[in-house]
Amino acid sequence: MAEKKTITPKQEKAILCLMEGLKLRAVAKKIGVGERTLARWLVDPTFCAERDATRQRVFDQAVFKLAGMADEAVERLRAILAGKVKPDHGMLRAIEICLREARATEEVGIRQMIAELKDEVARRQA
Repeated sequence: MAEKKTITPKQEKAILCLMEGLKLRAVAKKIGVGERTLARWLVDPTFCAERDATRQRVFDQAVFKLAGMADEAVERLRAILAGKVKPDHGMLRAIEICLREARATEEVGIRQMIAELKDEVARRQA
């Protein structure tokens, strides 16, 4: 059985810096590697897989937070409709955005599941 390749602590730091939006030169300087080393990492399949997995984890956490905000938005909307809270424009706009984005995020998840199912069906038929 092949061993799973892992990344180094410096590569982990590089991924975090890239996630912060730092430029390649700044990342290389911050973690103490040359720009060419960083450029090599950026085409290394193990590094890229870990970078992509980190991005997905960050995205999943944001989706989880958004789901919580959607629940709060629904409760706030319920209070408005019951006359318990007087809404202002900003509050209504925030509720609208939370609910729209939560729905859009759910649609993305559904599309991803459909694509995975199609791939699985195609694989089994091949």
